[in-house]
Amino acid sequence: MQVRGWPIVLALAALAGCRVSPPAPPAPRPAPEPVVVERELVGRSVEGRPIEALTMGDGPVTVLVIASIHGDESAGTWLVRTLVERLEDRPTWLRGRRLVAVDVVNPDGVAAGTRHNARDVDLNRDFPAANQRRPGDPPTEPESRAL
Repeated sequence: MQVRGWPIVLALAALAGCRVSPPAPPAPRPAPEPVVVERELVGRSVEGRPIEALTMGDGPVTVLVIASIHGDESAGTWLVRTLVERLEDRPTWLRGRRLVAVDVVNPDGVAAGTRHNARDVDLNRDFPAANQRRPGDPPTEPESRAL
């Protein structure tokens, strides 16, 4: 018969007339510092809708997460919002990092259910890159400039 644990030790000690105390439970870990979420207006769309960024964490590594740059592809908005909620519940996941999240980059397109913004510009093509409408030019749209 194999017996393990403190109940057996205590029972044997009691039979021998000794008093034995089990080890003290481990000290509770200090609660992690709550995550501070800062909301900032970073720009406005063509039609004046707000574009907001949420910032959380203060580490040296910054991660930018965006969603809904195409107004008819808004599933990412829910994912970004869920990510922010999870990070608020698990602040240790942010250790050493700063997250900047923009859950809706193209609010006019989301409102209209269209891929492009209110001026019919695909915001993915409005950045200085080889596949841009005007390679090397700075962004023309307020949504792109906000990013």
